[in-house]
Amino acid sequence: SQALSGVAGVVVTVLGENFEATGGLSCRFGLNETMAARYLSSTKLACVVPSRAVGTVAVSVSNDGVDFGTSLVRFAYTVAQTTWVISPSVGPAKGGTLVTVTGLDQSEGSLDGEMFCVFGTERMAATLGTSGEYVCQAPGRQATGTVSMTLTHGTSRMDVGGSREFEYVTTASVSEVWPLRGSVAGGSVVSVTGSGFREAGLRCRFGTEEVLGGAGAQFVSSTVVACVAPGSMSGVGTVAVEVSVNDGSDFTSDRVEFLYETSATVTSVWPSVGVSGTSDQVVTVVGEHFARSSDLICRFGLNETVRAEYESSSMVTCVAPSRGSGTVSVAVSNNGGVDAYLGQPMYQYSSAGSGWSLSPSKGPRSGGTEVTIKGSSDLMRQGQELVCVFGTAQRQGLVNEDGDLVCSSPATSAVGGVSVTVLATGGREVMGLVSLEFEYHATTRVTGVYPSAGSPTGGGVVSVRGEGFEADGLQCRFGKETVSGQGVKMLSSSLVACVAPGQTSDDRIVAVEVSINDGSDFTSDGREYVFEPSATVAALRPSQALSG
Repeated sequence: SQALSGVAGVVVTVLGENFEATGGLSCRFGLNETMAARYLSSTKLACVVPSRAVGTVAVSVSNDGVDFGTSLVRFAYTVAQTTWVISPSVGPAKGGTLVTVTGLDQSEGSLDGEMFCVFGTERMAATLGTSGEYVCQAPGRQATGTVSMTLTHGTSRMDVGGSREFEYVTTASVSEVWPLRGSVAGGSVVSVTGSGFREAGLRCRFGTEEVLGGAGAQFVSSTVVACVAPGSMSGVGTVAVEVSVNDGSDFTSDRVEFLYETSATVTSVWPSVGVSGTSDQVVTVVGEHFARSSDLICRFGLNETVRAEYESSSMVTCVAPSRGSGTVSVAVSNNGGVDAYLGQPMYQYSSAGSGWSLSPSKGPRSGGTEVTIKGSSDLMRQGQELVCVFGTAQRQGLVNEDGDLVCSSPATSAVGGVSVTVLATGGREVMGLVSLEFEYHATTRVTGVYPSAGSPTGGGVVSVRGEGFEADGLQCRFGKETVSGQGVKMLSSSLVACVAPGQTSDDRIVAVEVSINDGSDFTSDGREYVFEPSATVAALRPSQALSG
C-alpha cells in the first residue's frame, strides 16, 4: 500500500471482486494515472505503480478502461530515504564480510518483507536483525576496488534510495610472527609478517583478545605490522595471532602461533665480578622460568646481549661481553631480548689486576652524583683527601670509614663516557695505570603521572611520563619509598610504568621521581601522587534502564 515517490516499476497486487480478463482491464491511481492491469483471477490482479510525487491517492479498477468502480483503498507515495549506513565499508576480495545496514526506517524496511544488498551487480539476501538492522554477506570478487552498494526490496526490486561505496581490498594473510613467545603479562612487541596489510582499520588478535590500531597495532608496511601482545586471560599457553584490516569484522585465519609463558627472572650471577676489556669470561646466571629456546639470551646493562646456553629452567650460562670498568645489571630473555626484565643482580667489570671499581657508573650531565670508588692503595685511609678526575675536570674527594673514596661528579656539557682516575697530593696516580669509566647521560625529567591518585594499600600501576629514561638502573620513588626490580618497567625513553607502594606515613601527597642509576640520583620535578581510599559501589538506583 506504499512505494517511494519518484520511483516507477513497483508492482502491486490489487484484491477485489468482479474482475474480468479483458483488453481494457486497468488500474487508476488518483484521477488521471491509468496503468494496464494483469488479470490473475476474478478477485486479484497486478498493476505497475506509476511514478509521482509524495502523497496519497485512491486506487480504482476498470474492466474496459473507461468506467472505473468506486474504491476506498489508498496508496501512499513516501519520501525516499538516504540516511542508511553500512559497516564495515571495507572487506577482503575473497568475500564473506558480514555487512550491517542501519538507519532504515520502518517504511523502508517493510514493503514486502524482504531486503537485498546489491554489490555492483551481485544481489545478496539480507537478514533482519532484532534491532531493525539488516545484515548481508559480501560476495567474493576477483579484482580489488570500490563498488556501489544499493538496497532493494524483495519481489518488487524497488531501490530504497541512495547508494554506498564498499571497498574490496587484497585478502590479508599472516605467515610468521617474531618473537614466537612472550610474557603472560603482555607487553611484548610482536612483528607480524604477511601480506595485504593496510593502516586503516588495522587490528591484531591474540587468541580472543583484540589489540586496536594506534599504539597497540602499528602499520609498518603492507607485509609487516607491529602488535603489542595483550596480557593472557587464560595464562600460559599457545594462541593464534591474526590480523584484521577492517576494524575487526574480518580476521585472517592462518593460525600462526604465539606462546604465552611466565617471564624469566634472575636472582643471582656467579661470579659477580669480572675483568674489564676481556671477552671470554663465562657467567652462570641463576633464576627461574628459563626456556630452552633458540632466542635465549643474556643482557648486560641496557644494550649488550649475548647468546645464553640453557642448563635448566633455573640456570643458564653466558659469556660476558667485553666493556669498560663499571657495574651493570643482568637479565635473561627467552625471546631474543624483546622481553628482558632487569632485576637487582649486578655484574661488576673491574680493571685487570687492580680490583678498582666505581659506583654508580653513570649520572646526569648536570653533575652532583655521589660516586664511590673502591680499590686497594695505601692512600685509601679514612679521612684521606684525594682528587677524583672525571676526564679533565677535578673534584675533591674524601675516604670514608669503609676505606672507600667518595666524590661528587662535576657538570659537563656533553653526554658520553669519560675516564676516571684518582690523584694524591703532588699529582701522584693513586690507581697506577688503571682508569675507570663514568657515563654522563642527558638530564632525566618527570613531566606527569597518570593516574595521579591511588589506593593507600598500593599495587596500582602508575604511568610516569618525562624524558631521558633508561632501563639500566631504573627506579621510581614515591615520597621516601623506592620501587625497583619487577616494580618498574621501561616502556620508552619518555614513559615508565611504576607499581605504587603502599602509604607508609601520614603524608597523603607525595612526589613521584625517577632514577636511572640505581637511586644515586633522582629527578626533582615534584609531580604529585595522592594516596586516597578507593571508590566502592554499594548500590545502584535504578538498577536497570532501556537499551539505546
